[in-house]
Amino acid sequence: MLSKNVLCAFVGISALTLSPESLAQFDFVLGAGYDFGGDTISTAYYTNGDSTKVKSGSGLLAFAGADFYLQNDFKVRGTIGYKSSSASATNGEISFSRIPVDLLILKHYGQHQFGVGATYHTGVEFECEVHGTNLPCNDSYDFKNSLGFIAHYEHLMPAGNNNAYVFGLRYTKIEYEGKGFDFSYDGSSFGVNIGYIF
Repeated sequence: MLSKNVLCAFVGISALTLSPESLAQFDFVLGAGYDFGGDTISTAYYTNGDSTKVKSGSGLLAFAGADFYLQNDFKVRGTIGYKSSSASATNGEISFSRIPVDLLILKHYGQHQFGVGATYHTGVEFECEVHGTNLPCNDSYDFKNSLGFIAHYEHLMPAGNNNAYVFGLRYTKIEYEGKGFDFSYDGSSFGVNIGYIF
């Protein structure tokens, strides 16, 4: 089902007319956000009794890219980002990081935009470096590059000079498979983000 969804997104993009004029119309995009969800990869326990879970779908996200305008209020957005979930203390840190490359097709309705597309996660890595406990670790585990699906919504807030602030919501469907070890994690998530289009 995932492969069909991703294929449909790309078919939809290719069906639109790409003219030299439309490609000349583009904006830059900068943004950041936080995603929630996924499987628990590891749990950090603290001496005060607190704990923090590092999840395969959660994490802080920062991204940059561009919007390319098409016909009939459609546009294509391409971005590259960095996403990481971590837990740290004075004696070490555990983290799960990845580099998402997104390609979306968006439809504009007034101050609202709806979109679908594909996300490709590379550089997927879990790292654990903790010392001075009963369960120390100093390891890293790589995961295979993964292809996933995105459904996206954002609200535009005009900032003058054809620029805009955006508030976005998105759902990501993706799975990570271990590289050289037999583990897989559901990295699907719901996220919120803010951005600036200029």
